[in-house]
Parts: sequence; C-alpha cells; structure tokens
Amino acid sequence: MFFFVFFELGSLLCGVAVSSKMLIVGRAVAGMGASGMMNGALTIIRACVPMEKTAGMSATVLKYQQITNVLRLKAYLGILIGSKSPFHPHPTETCNTDQL
Repeated sequence: MFFFVFFELGSLLCGVAVSSKMLIVGRAVAGMGASGMMNGALTIIRACVPMEKTAGMSATVLKYQQITNVLRLKAYLGILIGSKSPFHPHPTETCNTDQL
C-alpha cells in the first residue's frame, strides 16, 4: 500500500509540475512507487501460485510490463522522428521536450 501511495504522489507531482525539473522529480518518485508495486505483484504471485506454475505466472507479468515499456518508447521515438520528417509542416523545427 505504501508504494501505491508513493506512485500516486509522484503522479500528482507530474500533474502539477510547472517546470521540467519538477516533472523529472515527479517521474522519479512515480517510478520508485511503480517498482515497489511490481515487486509486490511478484511477491503475491509467489505466495498464491503453486511452485510448478510460479515461473510461468511471473514471466507473464513481466512480459506485459515489457510490452508496455516498448509501446511507451515507440510513442517518444515517433514524436522525435516525426518532427524531423520531410512531411512535417515545419521540418526545421525540432520537438520541444518541455511540452511532453
């Protein structure tokens, strides 16, 4: 429960951020909370699932986490690459990361 509150606090900081530094700090706090929730999820799986199925269930949870990480990376790369595209209305402009 502590890590969930930590994650929500980090999300709140991101939501009210008025500068890039404040956003980075909020993302770091949210990341620490998310890592604790992931650790808790794996601990619950270990406690609830029979030993023979623990590896498969843990792999399933980690697989879905990696899929979401790849999708998030693709979104950021799309913004950065798309701003350099010749099809962009203003190809000389770069992506302003302060607006992300």
